[in-house]
Amino acid sequence: MPSTISLAVASILFLWIYNPLAGPLSIILGGIGLESPRWFKENILVIIALSTIIGWKVFGYNLIVMLAAMVAVPKEMIEAAKLENASDWLIFKKIILPMTAPTAVYVFTITVVFGLQYVLVPVNMLTQGGPDQGSSNLVYIVYQYGFIFFQTGKAAAFAILTMVAYGAFLLLKNKYLDKRIHYEN
Repeated sequence: MPSTISLAVASILFLWIYNPLAGPLSIILGGIGLESPRWFKENILVIIALSTIIGWKVFGYNLIVMLAAMVAVPKEMIEAAKLENASDWLIFKKIILPMTAPTAVYVFTITVVFGLQYVLVPVNMLTQGGPDQGSSNLVYIVYQYGFIFFQTGKAAAFAILTMVAYGAFLLLKNKYLDKRIHYEN
């Protein structure tokens, strides 16, 4: 379900969950004798809160893709390993992990891409880059310069910088992760 709702709805949902006065999280923390932190007022907590929103949003899709990859592992290989008295850990390490590695790399890549895209809406709705620009990032800076300050030249420059940074990340990912993956055919 998380991947089917909009980021705006997810942001409002988590704003309610993180509400320090009456949110479910503060009620649970109060029930065990802890004070609820002000999630959107401290730099480290705002990063944790935003990461939770984005992680929750992409988790379902990633889970389905990884489960599909694990189900696609041929049962004959697992049965043959069990006949040779291989432990469950060894079966996972030597059969399941290598056969699902291409899918895991795909999931990693798509998670990073989704995370970089999804970060704009929660930051804009919940923190506006604060506190002290602690939740600001390149995508939000492009948005600010383009649509708040109306400095389209700077917005374009930051957009190009963002594209170069993401491209460099994907090239590094391809260089280091794809070497270790063996694709069939």
